[in-house]
Amino acid sequence: MAVGYFLDVHLGNDQWSFLSNIDSKVILAAMANNILDKNYQYRNKYTTLGYQIGQNPGIVNGDLYYDKIWTDSIEPQLSKWDGKDESVIANKIWDVVFASPRNNIQPSEGTINSQGGYVFWSQDLEFDIGSGITAEDMKDQFNGMISLLWAGRKILGKDFKIIPAVSNSIQRNWDGKNDYVDIAELLITDLQKLNLQKLPARVDGRSWNLMSFLRESQLIDGFIGEGYSPTNIGQLDHNTAPFIPQQNIPYAVMGSWEKNLKNASVPIQSDYWGSLPANAAAYFPDESAASNFKSSSFQPVKKNLFAYNASALQVQEDVQIVDLSDLSADEHVLVKVNLSRDANYTVQAGFYSVANVQGSVVDPITGELVSPGDDTYEHTAMSSENIISQLNDLTLSENGVLNDDQVHELSKCMIAPYVRILEPGLERTYFSFSEANPDKVNHFAQLSPNSFGIEDTLGGGDLDYNDLTVSLEFLDVMKAG
Repeated sequence: MAVGYFLDVHLGNDQWSFLSNIDSKVILAAMANNILDKNYQYRNKYTTLGYQIGQNPGIVNGDLYYDKIWTDSIEPQLSKWDGKDESVIANKIWDVVFASPRNNIQPSEGTINSQGGYVFWSQDLEFDIGSGITAEDMKDQFNGMISLLWAGRKILGKDFKIIPAVSNSIQRNWDGKNDYVDIAELLITDLQKLNLQKLPARVDGRSWNLMSFLRESQLIDGFIGEGYSPTNIGQLDHNTAPFIPQQNIPYAVMGSWEKNLKNASVPIQSDYWGSLPANAAAYFPDESAASNFKSSSFQPVKKNLFAYNASALQVQEDVQIVDLSDLSADEHVLVKVNLSRDANYTVQAGFYSVANVQGSVVDPITGELVSPGDDTYEHTAMSSENIISQLNDLTLSENGVLNDDQVHELSKCMIAPYVRILEPGLERTYFSFSEANPDKVNHFAQLSPNSFGIEDTLGGGDLDYNDLTVSLEFLDVMKAG
Protein backbone atom coordinates (compact mmCIF):
# COMPACT_ATOMS: atom_id res chain seq x y z
CA MET A 1 0.00 0.00 0.00
CA ALA A 2 1.49 3.33 -1.07
CA VAL A 3 0.39 6.84 -0.15
CA GLY A 4 1.41 9.81 -2.26
CA TYR A 5 2.22 13.23 -0.84
CA PHE A 6 1.09 16.25 -2.89
CA LEU A 7 3.47 18.97 -1.74
CA ASP A 8 2.45 22.51 -2.67
CA VAL A 9 5.93 23.84 -1.96
CA HIS A 10 8.56 25.46 -4.17
CA LEU A 11 12.01 24.87 -2.74
CA GLY A 12 15.61 25.44 -3.74
CA ASN A 13 19.04 24.59 -2.34
CA ASP A 14 18.87 21.44 -0.19
CA GLN A 15 15.49 22.00 1.39
CA TRP A 16 14.05 18.88 -0.27
CA SER A 17 16.06 16.92 2.30
CA PHE A 18 12.94 16.91 4.50
CA LEU A 19 11.64 14.11 2.25
CA SER A 20 13.69 11.72 4.39
CA ASN A 21 11.17 12.40 7.19
CA ILE A 22 8.22 11.27 5.05
CA ASP A 23 7.30 7.57 5.11
CA SER A 24 6.59 7.42 1.37
CA LYS A 25 8.62 7.59 -1.80
CA VAL A 26 5.72 8.81 -3.94
CA ILE A 27 5.87 12.61 -4.18
CA LEU A 28 3.63 14.90 -6.24
CA ALA A 29 5.28 18.30 -6.56
CA ALA A 30 6.86 20.93 -8.80
CA MET A 31 10.42 19.64 -8.31
CA ALA A 32 13.09 21.47 -10.28
CA ASN A 33 15.66 19.74 -12.46
CA ASN A 34 17.66 22.60 -13.95
CA ILE A 35 19.83 21.12 -16.69
CA LEU A 36 22.10 24.19 -16.54
CA ASP A 37 22.91 23.98 -12.84
CA LYS A 38 23.78 20.64 -11.21
CA ASN A 39 22.82 22.00 -7.80
CA TYR A 40 19.18 21.91 -8.87
CA GLN A 41 18.93 18.40 -10.30
CA TYR A 42 16.52 17.30 -7.60
CA ARG A 43 14.38 14.99 -9.74
CA ASN A 44 17.49 13.11 -10.83
CA LYS A 45 18.69 12.91 -7.25
CA TYR A 46 15.50 11.53 -5.76
CA THR A 47 14.57 9.15 -8.56
CA THR A 48 18.07 7.66 -8.14
CA LEU A 49 17.11 7.05 -4.50
CA GLY A 50 13.97 5.20 -5.60
CA TYR A 51 11.44 8.04 -5.39
CA GLN A 52 8.54 8.17 -7.83
CA ILE A 53 8.06 11.84 -8.64
CA GLY A 54 4.68 13.00 -9.92
CA GLN A 55 6.01 16.13 -11.58
CA ASN A 56 3.62 19.10 -11.66
CA PRO A 57 5.48 21.53 -13.93
CA GLY A 58 4.95 25.21 -13.32
CA ILE A 59 3.34 26.95 -16.29
CA VAL A 60 5.67 29.58 -17.80
CA ASN A 61 3.32 32.44 -17.01
CA GLY A 62 2.01 31.59 -13.56
CA ASP A 63 -0.75 34.21 -13.90
CA LEU A 64 -2.45 32.30 -16.71
CA TYR A 65 -5.07 29.59 -16.30
CA TYR A 66 -5.92 27.05 -18.95
CA ASP A 67 -8.38 29.32 -20.77
CA LYS A 68 -5.72 31.98 -21.39
CA ILE A 69 -3.16 29.32 -22.28
CA TRP A 70 -5.63 28.13 -24.89
CA THR A 71 -6.66 31.49 -26.35
CA ASP A 72 -3.26 33.20 -26.13
CA SER A 73 -0.92 30.36 -27.08
CA ILE A 74 -2.32 26.97 -28.04
CA GLU A 75 -5.32 27.86 -30.21
CA PRO A 76 -3.29 30.26 -32.41
CA GLN A 77 -0.80 27.44 -33.01
CA LEU A 78 -3.54 24.94 -33.86
CA SER A 79 -5.31 27.35 -36.20
CA LYS A 80 -2.17 27.59 -38.36
CA TRP A 81 -1.44 23.85 -38.27
CA ASP A 82 -2.19 21.84 -41.41
CA GLY A 83 -2.97 18.71 -39.37
CA LYS A 84 -0.11 16.67 -40.82
CA ASP A 85 2.97 16.51 -38.58
CA GLU A 86 1.74 15.92 -35.03
CA SER A 87 5.21 16.12 -33.49
CA VAL A 88 5.71 19.68 -34.74
CA ILE A 89 2.50 21.07 -33.26
CA ALA A 90 2.93 19.02 -30.08
CA ASN A 91 6.34 20.57 -29.47
CA LYS A 92 5.00 24.07 -30.15
CA ILE A 93 2.20 23.56 -27.59
CA TRP A 94 4.62 22.09 -25.06
CA ASP A 95 7.17 24.85 -25.47
CA VAL A 96 4.72 27.72 -24.98
CA VAL A 97 3.58 26.19 -21.70
CA PHE A 98 6.72 24.59 -20.23
CA ALA A 99 9.62 26.56 -21.75
CA SER A 100 11.61 26.60 -18.49
CA PRO A 101 14.22 23.78 -18.54
CA ARG A 102 14.01 23.35 -14.78
CA ASN A 103 10.35 22.30 -15.04
CA ASN A 104 10.23 20.66 -18.44
CA ILE A 105 9.90 16.86 -18.28
CA GLN A 106 12.18 14.72 -20.43
CA PRO A 107 10.84 11.45 -21.96
CA SER A 108 13.81 9.51 -20.56
CA GLU A 109 12.76 10.39 -16.99
CA GLY A 110 9.78 8.03 -17.27
CA THR A 111 11.95 4.92 -17.37
CA ILE A 112 12.02 2.94 -14.10
CA ASN A 113 15.57 2.63 -12.76
CA SER A 114 17.12 -0.19 -10.74
CA GLN A 115 15.90 1.38 -7.46
CA GLY A 116 12.31 1.66 -8.72
CA GLY A 117 12.50 5.42 -9.16
CA TYR A 118 11.06 7.35 -12.10
CA VAL A 119 9.06 10.47 -13.02
CA PHE A 120 5.41 10.47 -13.99
CA TRP A 121 3.45 13.52 -15.12
CA SER A 122 0.90 14.63 -12.53
CA GLN A 123 -0.24 17.95 -13.93
CA ASP A 124 -2.52 19.83 -11.52
CA LEU A 125 -5.81 20.41 -13.38
CA GLU A 126 -7.98 23.06 -11.79
CA PHE A 127 -10.25 25.88 -12.93
CA ASP A 128 -10.12 29.60 -12.59
CA ILE A 129 -13.68 30.28 -11.39
CA GLY A 130 -13.17 33.86 -10.28
CA SER A 131 -15.41 36.82 -11.01
CA GLY A 132 -15.98 37.59 -14.66
CA ILE A 133 -15.38 34.03 -15.83
CA THR A 134 -17.96 33.06 -18.45
CA ALA A 135 -19.24 29.69 -19.67
CA GLU A 136 -17.16 30.18 -22.83
CA ASP A 137 -14.08 30.74 -20.67
CA MET A 138 -14.77 27.41 -18.97
CA LYS A 139 -14.93 25.67 -22.35
CA ASP A 140 -11.58 27.25 -23.19
CA GLN A 141 -10.15 25.91 -19.93
CA PHE A 142 -11.20 22.39 -20.98
CA ASN A 143 -9.67 23.04 -24.41
CA GLY A 144 -6.39 24.10 -22.80
CA MET A 145 -6.18 21.03 -20.56
CA ILE A 146 -7.07 18.52 -23.28
CA SER A 147 -4.69 19.95 -25.88
CA LEU A 148 -1.83 20.18 -23.36
CA LEU A 149 -2.28 16.53 -22.35
CA TRP A 150 -2.44 15.55 -26.02
CA ALA A 151 0.85 17.35 -26.69
CA GLY A 152 2.43 15.75 -23.63
CA ARG A 153 1.49 12.26 -24.76
CA LYS A 154 2.99 12.87 -28.21
CA ILE A 155 6.23 14.16 -26.71
CA LEU A 156 6.62 11.86 -23.71
CA GLY A 157 5.56 8.69 -25.50
CA LYS A 158 2.98 5.97 -24.92
CA ASP A 159 4.83 4.38 -21.96
CA PHE A 160 5.35 7.56 -19.91
CA LYS A 161 2.77 7.53 -17.10
CA ILE A 162 0.41 10.52 -17.20
CA ILE A 163 -1.70 10.76 -14.03
CA PRO A 164 -3.18 14.26 -13.50
CA ALA A 165 -4.46 15.55 -10.16
CA VAL A 166 -8.00 16.74 -10.95
CA SER A 167 -10.25 19.17 -9.09
CA ASN A 168 -13.89 18.43 -8.23
CA SER A 169 -15.30 21.07 -10.58
CA ILE A 170 -13.50 19.50 -13.53
CA GLN A 171 -14.81 16.07 -12.50
CA ARG A 172 -18.34 17.49 -12.76
CA ASN A 173 -17.72 18.92 -16.28
CA TRP A 174 -18.91 22.13 -14.63
CA ASP A 175 -19.11 25.36 -16.62
CA GLY A 176 -19.03 27.60 -13.55
CA LYS A 177 -22.66 28.66 -14.02
CA ASN A 178 -24.53 25.63 -12.62
CA ASP A 179 -24.50 23.85 -15.96
CA TYR A 180 -22.23 21.39 -17.73
CA VAL A 181 -19.79 21.58 -20.63
CA ASP A 182 -20.36 19.08 -23.44
CA ILE A 183 -16.91 17.52 -23.84
CA ALA A 184 -17.99 15.60 -26.96
CA GLU A 185 -18.83 18.88 -28.68
CA LEU A 186 -15.37 20.30 -27.98
CA LEU A 187 -13.73 17.30 -29.65
CA ILE A 188 -15.57 17.88 -32.93
CA THR A 189 -15.24 21.68 -32.96
CA ASP A 190 -12.30 23.43 -31.30
CA LEU A 191 -10.17 20.29 -30.91
CA GLN A 192 -11.14 18.39 -34.04
CA LYS A 193 -7.63 18.61 -35.55
CA LEU A 194 -6.30 16.43 -32.72
CA ASN A 195 -8.40 13.44 -33.90
CA LEU A 196 -9.36 12.43 -30.36
CA GLN A 197 -11.50 9.34 -29.80
CA LYS A 198 -15.24 9.85 -29.41
CA LEU A 199 -17.55 8.13 -26.92
CA PRO A 200 -21.14 6.97 -27.51
CA ALA A 201 -23.72 9.56 -26.47
CA ARG A 202 -25.44 9.19 -23.10
CA VAL A 203 -29.19 8.65 -22.99
CA ASP A 204 -29.69 11.62 -20.63
CA GLY A 205 -27.77 14.02 -22.86
CA ARG A 206 -25.09 14.79 -20.27
CA SER A 207 -21.47 14.41 -21.29
CA TRP A 208 -19.30 11.62 -19.98
CA ASN A 209 -16.56 12.51 -17.51
CA LEU A 210 -13.55 14.27 -19.01
CA MET A 211 -11.37 11.44 -17.68
CA SER A 212 -13.27 8.93 -19.84
CA PHE A 213 -12.54 10.96 -22.98
CA LEU A 214 -8.87 11.33 -22.02
CA ARG A 215 -8.55 7.62 -21.27
CA GLU A 216 -10.28 6.62 -24.52
CA SER A 217 -7.70 8.66 -26.44
CA GLN A 218 -4.90 7.14 -24.29
CA LEU A 219 -3.87 10.56 -23.00
CA ILE A 220 -3.90 9.48 -19.34
CA ASP A 221 -3.04 6.29 -17.46
CA GLY A 222 -5.26 7.19 -14.51
CA PHE A 223 -6.05 10.18 -12.32
CA ILE A 224 -6.01 11.46 -8.75
CA GLY A 225 -9.25 13.09 -7.64
CA GLU A 226 -9.93 15.39 -4.70
CA GLY A 227 -11.79 14.25 -1.59
CA TYR A 228 -11.67 17.41 0.52
CA SER A 229 -15.32 17.88 1.48
CA PRO A 230 -16.45 16.59 4.92
CA THR A 231 -19.23 14.70 3.11
CA ASN A 232 -16.89 12.81 0.79
CA ILE A 233 -13.56 12.34 2.57
CA GLY A 234 -11.66 9.70 0.65
CA GLN A 235 -14.26 9.64 -2.12
CA LEU A 236 -14.79 11.41 -5.39
CA ASP A 237 -17.26 14.28 -5.36
CA HIS A 238 -20.90 13.13 -5.36
CA ASN A 239 -21.56 15.29 -8.43
CA THR A 240 -18.82 13.60 -10.43
CA ALA A 241 -19.86 13.17 -14.07
CA PRO A 242 -20.35 9.51 -15.05
CA PHE A 243 -17.52 7.36 -16.40
CA ILE A 244 -18.06 5.01 -19.30
CA PRO A 245 -18.66 1.63 -17.59
CA GLN A 246 -16.27 -0.47 -19.67
CA GLN A 247 -13.12 1.52 -18.88
CA ASN A 248 -12.42 1.00 -15.15
CA ILE A 249 -9.88 3.85 -15.13
CA PRO A 250 -7.20 3.53 -12.43
CA TYR A 251 -7.66 6.29 -9.86
CA ALA A 252 -6.91 7.35 -6.31
CA VAL A 253 -8.33 10.07 -4.05
CA MET A 254 -6.38 12.87 -2.41
CA GLY A 255 -7.40 14.28 0.95
CA SER A 256 -6.38 17.62 2.48
CA TRP A 257 -4.21 17.86 5.58
CA GLU A 258 -5.80 21.09 6.79
CA LYS A 259 -9.42 20.23 5.91
CA ASN A 260 -9.82 16.60 6.92
CA LEU A 261 -6.56 14.80 7.78
CA LYS A 262 -5.04 16.92 10.52
CA ASN A 263 -7.57 16.01 13.21
CA ALA A 264 -8.53 12.52 12.08
CA SER A 265 -8.67 10.09 15.01
CA VAL A 266 -9.01 6.87 12.97
CA PRO A 267 -7.55 5.75 9.62
CA ILE A 268 -9.35 7.38 6.70
CA GLN A 269 -10.92 5.05 4.17
CA SER A 270 -9.89 6.20 0.71
CA ASP A 271 -11.26 4.76 -2.54
CA TYR A 272 -9.02 3.57 -5.37
CA TRP A 273 -9.00 1.27 -8.36
CA GLY A 274 -6.31 -0.27 -10.52
CA SER A 275 -2.56 0.16 -10.37
CA LEU A 276 -1.05 3.61 -9.80
CA PRO A 277 2.12 4.70 -8.00
CA ALA A 278 -0.14 5.50 -5.00
CA ASN A 279 -3.62 4.29 -4.05
CA ALA A 280 -4.23 7.23 -1.70
CA ALA A 281 -2.81 10.74 -1.52
CA ALA A 282 -2.62 13.72 0.82
CA TYR A 283 -2.30 17.43 0.02
CA PHE A 284 0.08 19.45 2.21
CA PRO A 285 0.73 23.21 2.09
CA ASP A 286 4.19 22.91 3.62
CA GLU A 287 6.88 20.38 4.48
CA SER A 288 6.39 20.47 8.25
CA ALA A 289 2.81 19.22 8.03
CA ALA A 290 3.86 16.43 5.67
CA SER A 291 6.59 15.33 8.08
CA ASN A 292 3.99 14.84 10.82
CA PHE A 293 1.71 12.59 8.76
CA LYS A 294 1.89 8.80 8.49
CA SER A 295 0.78 6.69 5.55
CA SER A 296 -0.92 4.33 8.00
CA SER A 297 -3.51 7.08 8.58
CA PHE A 298 -5.10 5.88 5.30
CA GLN A 299 -7.05 2.70 4.75
CA PRO A 300 -7.38 2.31 0.97
CA VAL A 301 -10.64 0.71 -0.20
CA LYS A 302 -10.92 -0.86 -3.64
CA LYS A 303 -13.97 0.60 -5.42
CA ASN A 304 -14.83 0.25 -9.08
CA LEU A 305 -15.53 3.59 -10.76
CA PHE A 306 -18.90 2.23 -11.77
CA ALA A 307 -20.00 2.86 -8.18
CA TYR A 308 -19.78 6.57 -8.96
CA ASN A 309 -21.76 6.11 -12.17
CA ALA A 310 -24.53 4.53 -10.17
CA SER A 311 -24.69 7.48 -7.83
CA ALA A 312 -24.85 10.09 -10.60
CA LEU A 313 -28.58 10.70 -10.33
CA GLN A 314 -28.86 10.48 -6.55
CA VAL A 315 -28.12 14.16 -6.13
CA GLN A 316 -30.73 15.48 -8.56
CA GLU A 317 -33.60 17.25 -6.85
CA ASP A 318 -32.80 15.53 -3.53
CA VAL A 319 -34.00 12.20 -4.91
CA GLN A 320 -32.05 8.99 -4.35
CA ILE A 321 -31.80 6.83 -7.47
CA VAL A 322 -29.26 4.27 -8.67
CA ASP A 323 -28.99 4.57 -12.44
CA LEU A 324 -27.64 1.54 -14.30
CA SER A 325 -29.13 2.56 -17.64
CA ASP A 326 -25.65 3.01 -19.14
CA LEU A 327 -25.16 -0.75 -19.15
CA SER A 328 -25.64 -2.40 -22.52
CA ALA A 329 -28.18 -5.19 -22.97
CA ASP A 330 -25.53 -7.91 -22.56
CA GLU A 331 -23.90 -6.47 -19.43
CA HIS A 332 -24.60 -6.82 -15.74
CA VAL A 333 -23.01 -5.37 -12.64
CA LEU A 334 -21.92 -7.30 -9.55
CA VAL A 335 -22.97 -5.73 -6.25
CA LYS A 336 -22.84 -6.43 -2.51
CA VAL A 337 -25.14 -4.96 0.14
CA ASN A 338 -24.00 -3.61 3.53
CA LEU A 339 -26.44 -2.65 6.30
CA SER A 340 -26.21 -0.81 9.61
CA ARG A 341 -29.01 -0.10 12.10
CA ASP A 342 -29.50 2.28 15.03
CA ALA A 343 -33.26 2.31 15.62
CA ASN A 344 -36.09 1.26 17.91
CA TYR A 345 -38.42 0.11 15.13
CA THR A 346 -38.16 -3.03 13.06
CA VAL A 347 -37.61 -1.94 9.46
CA GLN A 348 -37.14 -3.66 6.13
CA ALA A 349 -35.60 -2.01 3.08
CA GLY A 350 -35.18 -2.81 -0.59
CA PHE A 351 -35.18 -1.42 -4.12
CA TYR A 352 -37.75 -1.22 -6.87
CA SER A 353 -37.64 -0.31 -10.55
CA VAL A 354 -38.48 3.25 -11.64
CA ALA A 355 -38.98 4.50 -15.17
CA ASN A 356 -37.44 7.95 -14.78
CA VAL A 357 -35.76 10.34 -12.33
CA GLN A 358 -39.19 11.60 -11.25
CA GLY A 359 -39.87 8.17 -9.73
CA SER A 360 -42.68 7.04 -12.02
CA VAL A 361 -43.33 3.29 -12.06
CA VAL A 362 -44.86 1.13 -14.78
CA ASP A 363 -48.24 -0.43 -14.06
CA PRO A 364 -47.65 -4.12 -14.97
CA ILE A 365 -51.26 -4.52 -16.15
CA THR A 366 -51.90 -1.37 -18.19
CA GLY A 367 -48.30 -0.43 -19.05
CA GLU A 368 -49.05 3.14 -18.04
CA LEU A 369 -46.82 5.26 -15.81
CA VAL A 370 -47.90 5.87 -12.22
CA SER A 371 -46.38 8.94 -10.56
CA PRO A 372 -45.48 9.53 -6.89
CA GLY A 373 -48.57 11.01 -5.26
CA ASP A 374 -51.00 8.86 -7.27
CA ASP A 375 -53.28 6.71 -5.11
CA THR A 376 -51.97 3.47 -6.60
CA TYR A 377 -48.26 4.34 -6.41
CA GLU A 378 -47.33 2.17 -3.40
CA HIS A 379 -49.28 -0.83 -4.69
CA THR A 380 -47.69 -0.54 -8.14
CA ALA A 381 -44.16 0.10 -6.89
CA MET A 382 -44.31 -2.90 -4.54
CA SER A 383 -45.68 -5.28 -7.19
CA SER A 384 -43.60 -8.35 -7.95
CA GLU A 385 -42.91 -6.98 -11.42
CA ASN A 386 -41.25 -3.83 -10.02
CA ILE A 387 -39.55 -5.09 -6.87
CA ILE A 388 -35.87 -5.96 -7.40
CA SER A 389 -35.90 -9.49 -6.01
CA GLN A 390 -32.14 -9.61 -5.38
CA LEU A 391 -32.33 -6.43 -3.27
CA ASN A 392 -35.55 -7.05 -1.35
CA ASP A 393 -36.36 -7.63 2.34
CA LEU A 394 -33.06 -6.14 3.56
CA THR A 395 -33.20 -6.03 7.34
CA LEU A 396 -31.30 -6.28 10.63
CA SER A 397 -33.01 -7.88 13.62
CA GLU A 398 -30.99 -5.73 16.05
CA ASN A 399 -28.78 -2.66 16.04
CA GLY A 400 -25.35 -3.17 14.52
CA VAL A 401 -23.62 -3.71 11.18
CA LEU A 402 -23.99 -6.43 8.55
CA ASN A 403 -21.49 -6.75 5.71
CA ASP A 404 -23.03 -9.36 3.44
CA ASP A 405 -20.60 -11.38 1.31
CA GLN A 406 -23.31 -12.47 -1.12
CA VAL A 407 -22.80 -11.07 -4.62
CA HIS A 408 -25.89 -10.04 -6.59
CA GLU A 409 -26.23 -9.35 -10.31
CA LEU A 410 -28.13 -6.37 -11.71
CA SER A 411 -28.82 -5.71 -15.37
CA LYS A 412 -29.64 -2.46 -17.18
CA CYS A 413 -32.18 -0.64 -14.98
CA MET A 414 -32.95 2.41 -12.83
CA ILE A 415 -33.86 1.67 -9.22
CA ALA A 416 -34.89 3.57 -6.09
CA PRO A 417 -34.94 2.53 -2.41
CA TYR A 418 -37.94 1.94 -0.16
CA VAL A 419 -38.31 1.11 3.53
CA ARG A 420 -41.14 -0.69 5.31
CA ILE A 421 -41.86 -0.02 8.98
CA LEU A 422 -42.94 -3.36 10.46
CA GLU A 423 -43.65 -2.21 14.02
CA PRO A 424 -47.20 -3.39 15.00
CA GLY A 425 -49.66 -0.52 14.71
CA LEU A 426 -47.15 1.68 12.87
CA GLU A 427 -46.89 -0.24 9.60
CA ARG A 428 -46.22 1.94 6.58
CA THR A 429 -43.91 2.25 3.54
CA TYR A 430 -41.67 5.21 2.76
CA PHE A 431 -40.04 6.15 -0.54
CA SER A 432 -37.34 8.60 -1.60
CA PHE A 433 -40.02 10.63 -3.41
CA SER A 434 -41.78 12.96 -0.97
CA GLU A 435 -45.12 12.95 -2.81
CA ALA A 436 -45.32 9.17 -2.45
CA ASN A 437 -45.18 9.33 1.36
CA PRO A 438 -48.12 9.92 3.71
CA ASP A 439 -46.31 12.84 5.43
CA LYS A 440 -44.89 14.25 2.15
CA VAL A 441 -41.37 13.96 3.61
CA ASN A 442 -38.40 12.26 1.93
CA HIS A 443 -37.23 9.61 4.41
CA PHE A 444 -33.91 9.00 2.62
CA ALA A 445 -30.62 10.90 2.53
CA GLN A 446 -27.51 10.23 0.48
CA LEU A 447 -24.64 9.72 2.91
CA SER A 448 -22.06 8.92 0.24
CA PRO A 449 -22.15 7.46 -3.27
CA ASN A 450 -24.59 4.53 -3.16
CA SER A 451 -25.09 4.77 0.60
CA PHE A 452 -28.60 5.66 1.80
CA GLY A 453 -29.53 6.77 5.30
CA ILE A 454 -33.12 6.13 6.35
CA GLU A 455 -35.35 8.02 8.80
CA ASP A 456 -38.11 5.69 10.00
CA THR A 457 -40.35 8.11 11.95
CA LEU A 458 -43.49 9.76 10.55
CA GLY A 459 -42.76 13.43 9.85
CA GLY A 460 -39.02 12.85 9.70
CA GLY A 461 -38.36 12.35 13.41
CA ASP A 462 -34.93 13.60 14.46
CA LEU A 463 -33.75 13.70 10.81
CA ASP A 464 -30.50 11.91 11.64
CA TYR A 465 -31.04 9.35 8.85
CA ASN A 466 -29.22 6.59 10.70
CA ASP A 467 -32.14 4.35 11.68
CA LEU A 468 -31.07 2.08 8.85
CA THR A 469 -28.25 2.59 6.37
CA VAL A 470 -28.19 0.64 3.11
CA SER A 471 -24.98 0.73 1.09
CA LEU A 472 -24.39 -0.81 -2.33
CA GLU A 473 -20.83 -1.87 -3.14
CA PHE A 474 -20.38 -2.19 -6.90
CA LEU A 475 -17.66 -4.67 -7.77
CA ASP A 476 -17.42 -5.00 -11.53
CA VAL A 477 -19.21 -4.81 -14.86
CA MET A 478 -19.45 -8.16 -16.64
CA LYS A 479 -20.49 -9.31 -20.10
CA ALA A 480 -23.22 -11.94 -20.27
CA GLY A 481 -22.00 -15.46 -20.95
